[in-house]
Amino acid sequence: MTVILAFLLQFFFLAPLSADIPSATSAPVTEFTVIPRDVFVGDEMEIRYAFQSDLSLLPPDAEFLNLSVPDSEDVTVLDMTLSQENGWYAITAHCMGWHTGNVGIPEIDVSDFNPALEESYIIHIPNITILSIVDYTGKKELRPARAPLVIPGTTWIIYAIIIACVILFVVIIIILFKFKAFKSHLFAAFSSVLIARNFRLLRRRMKRFLRKYLEVETDVFATELARFIRGYMSVRFKKDFEAVTASEFTAAFADAMNYTGSPEVFGATEIIADILLRCDYVRFSGDTGEQGVLSGEERSSLCSQFITAVACYDKEATA
Repeated sequence: MTVILAFLLQFFFLAPLSADIPSATSAPVTEFTVIPRDVFVGDEMEIRYAFQSDLSLLPPDAEFLNLSVPDSEDVTVLDMTLSQENGWYAITAHCMGWHTGNVGIPEIDVSDFNPALEESYIIHIPNITILSIVDYTGKKELRPARAPLVIPGTTWIIYAIIIACVILFVVIIIILFKFKAFKSHLFAAFSSVLIARNFRLLRRRMKRFLRKYLEVETDVFATELARFIRGYMSVRFKKDFEAVTASEFTAAFADAMNYTGSPEVFGATEIIADILLRCDYVRFSGDTGEQGVLSGEERSSLCSQFITAVACYDKEATA
């Protein structure tokens, strides 16, 4: 009876106490992550190993601790740090594996990097699985060779062409934006050449006109000269002078010029208006006397006056 009573007392009172004692063989809580999930030979990857510890593994006032491990034939560790956040320690490392299968990172003794630790603290990072690109893709043959985009030995030529194009582009930009006067000078020079060319053409046309109509009837000459002058002025100043009377010619020209221009320009316009008035008088007056007839000398004079007036326009345009 004594033995039975002792056994019952031990069962009911000591068993609850033994349930509160933690097991010495319980596994620590850890998390292990590999980014990217699928890693092949030679790929750079990031691993993160998180764990909990009651020890203070970081130096005082330090946010992280740099760690390092020697390179091996299996894996190369590029960098490794130990940090703490929300009660967890985390080892973050960037590394590359060099053969397929499970590769392991050498164990790390934190006390080698933190002299404040009085005893060794060994960390074992789980193995990493390196996949085979052949098994993953199912292709065992390499793609056929392709011709190179750049012929070997000519790379410097391509670089020289690129540099020359860049320099040329910069020069053009500088010319267009920094030296604005260049654009205005170029436009002025081009305008001068064009105006001089048009003036020479006008003189040739006027000579042909004079040869053609020098001996015709007075009213015919006056009609053709007025048509010639009005047509030229309409094209040059982009305004219809065909329906403008001789007395309204100066006002119509001022409107076409937006009432701008030098006194010389408006003086030349008055000369052209006088030529048109003379032509209209010959055409519509019915005068059979000397005033109603244009002699050969007066015909040449009217043509010369028109050329002189146009030369005044050209001088104003190129000033």
